[in-house]
Amino acid sequence: MLDDLLDVSKIITGRFELKLERTDLWEETEKTVADLQSVIREHNIHLVLQPPDQPLPIQADAKRLRQAICHLLDNAVKFNVQGGTVTLAGRREDRTAVLLVQDTGRGIAPTVLSTLFGPFRQINRPESTAGLGLGLALVKGIVEMHGGSVSVASPGIGQGSTFTIMLPVSE
Repeated sequence: MLDDLLDVSKIITGRFELKLERTDLWEETEKTVADLQSVIREHNIHLVLQPPDQPLPIQADAKRLRQAICHLLDNAVKFNVQGGTVTLAGRREDRTAVLLVQDTGRGIAPTVLSTLFGPFRQINRPESTAGLGLGLALVKGIVEMHGGSVSVASPGIGQGSTFTIMLPVSE
């Protein structure tokens, strides 16, 4: 939590630095999944991976990119129901690498979707989870520093959610 607080502070003050290198969005997603296997098993989550049909080359700070993906995947697991499903899907749309993180969990009320990426924003939090509400603010900051965007969609409470990361392809 302290690291997240420091990272959000650095993003806000413009002191957050990236070490860009050529990597692949889907490869970094698979590494993140491997790191979170125990959390996924602990919550009895069914994980579905839908890899892209072509590479997703990007210029990115791989460590920071995995940090953003980790927050989204961790939330998809934490805010899901026991035995629920999390789907990670990669695809390419023209010059954009896309990663979808979709869950069958608690969902998000339409009235809060537009404020979800603000720091210290906590909604629909299970009693068993701790946190400061910095994860999504950090995801947004990291993705935007890479020249991309992140968005969220949910049909409503109890109907799951989908987070979408879009990053420019680097050829």
